Amino acid sequence: MPLRREVLHAPARGHGRRVAGLGCACAAAGLVLLVAASAAAQTAQEHPPIDGRAGAPGIVRALDAVKADPNLGTERTIRTLRWKGAAVDDVPNPELPAWLRAFNALTARFTRYLVWLGAIIGALLLAGYIVRLAREDDRDAELGIAATPSHVRDLDIRPESLPRDVGAAARALWEQGEPRAALALLYRGTLSKLVHLHGVPIVESSTEGDCLRLCEPRVGAEPHAYVAALLPLWQRLVYGHQTPAGEQVLALCDGFERALARSTVSVATEPTR
Repeated sequence: MPLRREVLHAPARGHGRRVAGLGCACAAAGLVLLVAASAAAQTAQEHPPIDGRAGAPGIVRALDAVKADPNLGTERTIRTLRWKGAAVDDVPNPELPAWLRAFNALTARFTRYLVWLGAIIGALLLAGYIVRLAREDDRDAELGIAATPSHVRDLDIRPESLPRDVGAAARALWEQGEPRAALALLYRGTLSKLVHLHGVPIVESSTEGDCLRLCEPRVGAEPHAYVAALLPLWQRLVYGHQTPAGEQVLALCDGFERALARSTVSVATEPTR
């Protein structure tokens, strides 16, 4: 009996691998879909969809936030000044006659101009008052009410800065060959006597001419004659660089205390009417 041979073909290896790869891909796709579905569910839970209807709570809250923003609000409060009893708006009342509306407008304009005129007049009166106070201060300074100065120009006229016997100290400086220092000491001592002893209203910026003019109505004849004799010598030495004669300077040194003593003051008084 003849034998029949049957050949059994085993499945190929390549086909098995393709099946396995397809299964893995399907599993991975399923996993990705599962993760995406889970993320979408969580997002929907955290951020629920907004209800777009007009009366929805989300829409109402959004509108309230916009209205509360001062930069986006449709209403703004502005404070202005108005005449008491005036209308809220500037629109004339159409129920009034035309002539009455015109009269009201003219009155309002005239009142506004009157207020501005009053403000200008008030400012002018204030400026005049300030100028008058300044002039009174100047007059008080000229009458000796101003504070006593410690220096005139760059000369120290404080009594404590001067020697006890100014005339003797100036004479010693002159005899030592220091004419400028001698005359400067005499001039300083004279200014100090005029200010602190006689009350002459000399200020820091007073010149030699100012000192002579201010002391004339407030001191006697002898002090005024002494000042009138000293100042030209001082000016010729300081400004003209001319040394005065020795006998003139020595006479001023010897007569300093006697000429500027308080007892020689003669107070000028106005005649009674």
